[in-house]
Amino acid sequence: MLERANDLLYPDIPPMMFVTCLYAVLDPDSGRLQYANAGHDLPMHRSGDGIDEFWATGMPLGLMPGSTYEEKEISLLPEESVLFYSDGLVEAHNSQREMFGLPRLRELVVSHPGGADLIDFLLGKLEEFTGAEWEREDDLTFVTLQRMEVALTETAPSTQSGQSIAEDSWLILAEFDVQSERGNEREALERVAEAV
Repeated sequence: MLERANDLLYPDIPPMMFVTCLYAVLDPDSGRLQYANAGHDLPMHRSGDGIDEFWATGMPLGLMPGSTYEEKEISLLPEESVLFYSDGLVEAHNSQREMFGLPRLRELVVSHPGGADLIDFLLGKLEEFTGAEWEREDDLTFVTLQRMEVALTETAPSTQSGQSIAEDSWLILAEFDVQSERGNEREALERVAEAV
């Protein structure tokens, strides 16, 4: 997908411009996460061993024709989490022109249990760092992913079809298909928003 996107962008993108992108596919049943990176910030994986980053080589999209992208995979264990983020976070500056930076982000991710609350936590720490009057230099985008361990009991949660959720599984909020056609991204985003 990244190779195709790169080759489509390259002829039309202005000189010295490019697009970073991280492409990931998650199997919610097994926790298997396959990913490839086109020059985007490295996702942070929090496990019992601490923090590591998802390394995969690849040039930003639209920069060079014929670029190839390394594909890697990891299996997320119960209670492990991943933070995906844009560079607007780590490249934010305070009034002394100090950068928020990756070391600070790593420390904050290690100190937090993860999950959706991590986003509010990071936004709070960013505001403490920059001050409330800070004018954003770039976009801020966060996605968190955490694999939950669900204990199987008589009152275990069930899916819409009434099936019990087994231990070490994921809770599926919705399932849908969207045609792979230009312009259908908005429909996919709307479906995800409705499910959440």
